[in-house]
Amino acid sequence: MDKSTGVQFQPTCCLYGWVVLAAALFGASAATAQDFDATFPPQLASSAERLMMEQVVDLKRSGQFAEALGTLQKLYDQSRTSLVEAGASHQLATQRAQRYIPLRQWCQSVTRELLEEQPEQRVVYLQQMDGLAAAALASLHVQKDPAEAKQVATRYRLTASGNDLTFYLADLYLERGWSLAAISAIMQVAPELRYSAPKSSPNFPNALNGEASRTWWCAWQACRADSERELLRAMWREQVGGQPGGITEPRLVEALKRLLIAAVMQPQCVDQSAVRAWVQVVVEEFAEPQRAELLKILDASAQWSSWPVSTAWTTFAANAGRAPVCKGSFDLTVWPEWQHPLERYTANSDRVAASKPRVGEYERGTLAYHPVVAHGKIYINEMNRIVAYDLKSGQPWPNVVPALPLFDSRIHAAAYIPLGYPLVGTPRGTLTLAEDALYARLGTPITGWANREAAEDGGSLSYLVGLDLKKQGSVIRGFPLRLTPPEFNGTEFEGCPLVWGELLLAPLVERDNVGLRRSVAAFDRFSGELVWRSAVLAAGTVEGSDRANLITHQLLTMAGGRVFYNTNLGTIVCLDPLTGETEWLTRYQRYDQLKHAHPSPVRFRYRDLNPCVVTQGLVYCMPQDCAELFALDASTGDMVWSSDDVEVDDAVHVLGVCGDCLLVSGDRLLWLDRCRGGVLDRFPGSTTPGSLNALPNPRGLGRGVISADMVYWPTAGEVFVFDADISKQSRKVPPAIRARHRIDSRGSEGGNLMIAADHLVFCGPSRIMVFKGE
Repeated sequence: MDKSTGVQFQPTCCLYGWVVLAAALFGASAATAQDFDATFPPQLASSAERLMMEQVVDLKRSGQFAEALGTLQKLYDQSRTSLVEAGASHQLATQRAQRYIPLRQWCQSVTRELLEEQPEQRVVYLQQMDGLAAAALASLHVQKDPAEAKQVATRYRLTASGNDLTFYLADLYLERGWSLAAISAIMQVAPELRYSAPKSSPNFPNALNGEASRTWWCAWQACRADSERELLRAMWREQVGGQPGGITEPRLVEALKRLLIAAVMQPQCVDQSAVRAWVQVVVEEFAEPQRAELLKILDASAQWSSWPVSTAWTTFAANAGRAPVCKGSFDLTVWPEWQHPLERYTANSDRVAASKPRVGEYERGTLAYHPVVAHGKIYINEMNRIVAYDLKSGQPWPNVVPALPLFDSRIHAAAYIPLGYPLVGTPRGTLTLAEDALYARLGTPITGWANREAAEDGGSLSYLVGLDLKKQGSVIRGFPLRLTPPEFNGTEFEGCPLVWGELLLAPLVERDNVGLRRSVAAFDRFSGELVWRSAVLAAGTVEGSDRANLITHQLLTMAGGRVFYNTNLGTIVCLDPLTGETEWLTRYQRYDQLKHAHPSPVRFRYRDLNPCVVTQGLVYCMPQDCAELFALDASTGDMVWSSDDVEVDDAVHVLGVCGDCLLVSGDRLLWLDRCRGGVLDRFPGSTTPGSLNALPNPRGLGRGVISADMVYWPTAGEVFVFDADISKQSRKVPPAIRARHRIDSRGSEGGNLMIAADHLVFCGPSRIMVFKGE
């Protein structure tokens, strides 16, 4: 504590210290180039910015601290979107990862270290900045603008008002229900909320070892024994400094208060039970009266109510977090309540660089449809048109004679996919509902042209459509929305957008002779005007598409006030939806066929509709360009666990979490430990997973769904029902089949399942069937 200013300067984790600087400038890039995919993120700090970072080191070594601080401030001002490595890369199982943070965050961390080492510079710095910070805090109390609050809190983080500014930012996030964004702000004030696991320890569980850091409650939820929890408790004691009489720092008390609020507010985003259990333990390390205050809040939090979670199916995988919350049980042996034909799409022209057969579907009839439901209506994107039906009766909506689609692109299904040139990929039909508005991507399915057909105005050949459901599907003013020069050149919409407040967030892609560049843009959802566009988040190529037109369908994920994007080009990105700025970026190791002595079938390349799934503080990622499934800490981007390159090779769907189980499916259904990543069981288990082994029988055909405590898994002509949470069951007993629903010829080609209200929807390649719940 600086008694002259009242500012508490906390020791900085080595992740953000001079170790980071050395890794960023010298070690990380050189070391990883040998054994890690050397394709760096497009946002990586430029050579000029890295030169300035090196200048900071030289100035510090020579004792020119004022000049070093001035250089850091200049670097901060000009580095709005640049990223730097956060430590060295780390490996879990067969996957390697490297985390990146904003260069501005690095500048503040290094500035903090300089001020701690040089008290005289700290006094000058505070004299210059304290008045500005206090005025900014007063202004924020009037404006209550979270975007402005974030900029101010970051710039004045090291002043006497720094903690107040950052806590105020967290409070603004909590008022809006942005739990993950609030936790990120809280951790700026209390870096003790995250820990760095030891690289190796004979007494430490493998699941908690490693070179990455993570939040304490994320590590706590991975503990499966009292001995593991006791080790974590000892680590916490060591990290906070084991003060005589207990911890007394008010900022830690305030941080834990807000952490409890965030966890209870949105338990689907933050693991509420893990947070409460961890706080219950660390509270004992506090002195009185802080301990009594925290215990009182902890007891009161048990009575707090969470924000309501809708069970309506408003977008792909039910909600914006891509993690369905469904209820009800169903009997599919009865005849469906109603059914309607759908346009059939095949993958006969698909040249995906993977062995056949396709995973989880037939080539002659792809399972392309993922409907949404709201207010008793079901909506389906048939790619060339949007149709709607009454959920109970199956009658077309709007109820007009003759029946008409809700929206018609006037492109015949036979002409929808351009032929005569090789294709990679197959189209998928997704939609997004928000209040009384419906949004979809339509137009050409081609997202990366090898032989581009230019529009007359040079704009996109795809577009977003927005429909007002209160006016029977009338097109919203400003739509259809196309991408036109000069803001967008050679750019296409790459998937269905997500709605966030008054913004419409959509993935974009550009293709040239070099490869693809993926980014995200935000539009006003009522007028279609561009609000912001992110930097390029990933760049690279898709295997086999160098001389083919590429069909892709990327999807964003929204949870806790943050946007998560699986780019399928080597990076997982977390964005601030207010501004489009990158919060963190994690680069994983892409599969490279040339590095393998014996080429393998790589069936994971069929993962073409695989957004991040965010639930209970973890981000589950199953990219199309690597064989592994891995989990990241949603607050930090650190890799928590990873599978190996064999166990989930033939998985294409992340169905969701039930209890301590993560369920994924493809040719088979797998249960994994959601916190540690190990495979708990699989069905069928008679065949060994692996690209050179026999296909399972029965073989999965379609995307299943979790409802209550059961998982429904479609195969050819049959739907199997299992317990969704088997974490407490004996590993020696195979998963028990709770029910088998024969649908024979009605579902012989499989189908995608979804649950809406008390109905189960089965979408096959050429028909939709709706069953009534029991």
